[in-house]
Amino acid sequence: MFRVLLAFIAFGISISACDHDAALAAEDGISEPVTAVYDCVARERPLSLVTQSTPSALTLIIPEPFVPRTLQLQRVEAASGERYEHGDILAWLKGDEARFIVDTVRITVCELNHQESIWQAARLDGVDFRAVGHEPGWVLEIRERSKLTFWYDNDETAIEAVATDIATSQDTTQSVFSATGDSGNLRVTLLGKVCTDTESSEPYRTTVLVELDDVELAGCGRALH
Repeated sequence: MFRVLLAFIAFGISISACDHDAALAAEDGISEPVTAVYDCVARERPLSLVTQSTPSALTLIIPEPFVPRTLQLQRVEAASGERYEHGDILAWLKGDEARFIVDTVRITVCELNHQESIWQAARLDGVDFRAVGHEPGWVLEIRERSKLTFWYDNDETAIEAVATDIATSQDTTQSVFSATGDSGNLRVTLLGKVCTDTESSEPYRTTVLVELDDVELAGCGRALH
């Protein structure tokens, strides 16, 4: 969807498409799904499994090399931890560890990936592009090509705005979003340049520059669809 906007840009800047992402937690007494990503080993190969759980059920997104599909497992009694089943598919969660049985394959070594869980929660919540920065901490989300949500100064400031001007440049491999919100003027620049997160050292395909009035911030981001 969002990817089409910049498909012609060299190096493929793709804008296809924190803790506050844990908005997938209980709210007003209603249990919302909690997203988790587990880094596992299956058949001696690395494998990531994504789950969304509630107190009574768990959605398991099964990737290749298995037959890709999404299944809902029901919670059953367990001596410890949380156990979910769907036919011969099984998930057992306890703390940051998990075990699965998928298509008769036992996946017994799985560790929760906290950071990737946040990114996948955003993706499943409809976010197309997400970026983060530090000192001060900030998060940017883009939905539906032009809807910007920006949290700044560790969530002290939040801006929601629709970009009224979107400019792309093939020569400089960049896209610029300009918007005005209640807290000021917001300008976001996406550059087709590899970026390394200053805290996690994780590489990202896109360098992100954010200007909020006179404040200039830099960080890293990636497309989620």
